Amino acid sequence: MVGLEDCRSGCSETGTGTCDGGWYCDNSNGDSFCESESSQQQSIELSLVPKVEAETLFNLSLERQLRDEFLNNNSLGQKHINYYYAISEFVLNSDYNVSTFIKMIEVFPSLNQSINKLLDGDYFETDILITQQLNSDLTSIISDFKLMSDNPDFHYILDDLKSDVDIITNRNKDELILAYQ
Repeated sequence: MVGLEDCRSGCSETGTGTCDGGWYCDNSNGDSFCESESSQQQSIELSLVPKVEAETLFNLSLERQLRDEFLNNNSLGQKHINYYYAISEFVLNSDYNVSTFIKMIEVFPSLNQSINKLLDGDYFETDILITQQLNSDLTSIISDFKLMSDNPDFHYILDDLKSDVDIITNRNKDELILAYQ
């Protein structure tokens, strides 16, 4: 079985010990070794998020709809698209902390709800789309990402993104749209 124990100094038969980068000990074939990136991803998917729930949380069609119907229509949105790809590429090629992944899982339902309200043509209520709580949650994830690297370009992107999140916090749909124009 793949253990979820913290593996920082080698692996034992019970899946304890440590592997560089926060990887888990993989004992699936009787030998203990630090798991590969693909087996880490598989253990996260199998252990933390059932497939159906993961597909709901990581809603690629909603993200694409946001990109195509809203972000592509203005320069701030295009900047955020570029940031998304830069951050994604960096995170995919970096060791990440499972607690950050869990934070993301916890934030996605609120973020998806805000995106749905933004994209809903019939939604004209005055509800705030990015609440102070959602801002705090996103800020925490951004802070975790900053710990992944000392790269100044990566930090610039994350700092600028944080600033933009602050600008659109506590705004209703119409105000948020205006902030992007």
